[in-house]
Amino acid sequence: MSGDDSDPAEKRLSVRQAAAALGCSPQTVRNWLRDGRLRGVRVSRGARSDIHQVLASSVEAYVSEHGRLSTPERPSADEVVDLVDNLVARVRAIESGQPSSSPDSVNLLYANLRLMEIHEEYDRAMAELLAADEHRQRAFDAMRKAAGKYRAAVEQFHLPPGPPS
Repeated sequence: MSGDDSDPAEKRLSVRQAAAALGCSPQTVRNWLRDGRLRGVRVSRGARSDIHQVLASSVEAYVSEHGRLSTPERPSADEVVDLVDNLVARVRAIESGQPSSSPDSVNLLYANLRLMEIHEEYDRAMAELLAADEHRQRAFDAMRKAAGKYRAAVEQFHLPPGPPS
């Protein structure tokens, strides 16, 4: 981040404008200003953080070298409705057990979600098993401790080993 050594006539962008041009979040731009990937000028000190402007040449250089991080192309409302309808139909087909000709992204996504559910169920069962094992271990430890006290009392009072008859 440069201080006042930049040309005052050089075009500057707000952090939000730079984020839009780069296809990232404003926080990413602030981070890049801080670590030197982008050049900018601090224009004021804010209550919680400093306020910066980003040099447009720095953003242009980054985009020409790395390209935009994302392209925010949004589908139309009709395309979204068609996509959702298609997705619903495919999920219903999967849930009804109709075989798929080949794995596609929906089948794989559904399978991954199902596997995640099963994995969580497995984790819960394993936690219960470990808790039961820990309880069993504590019971055995308590039994060993009681047996040790019994042996110590037998030795202390010179009693014959074994319970009285």
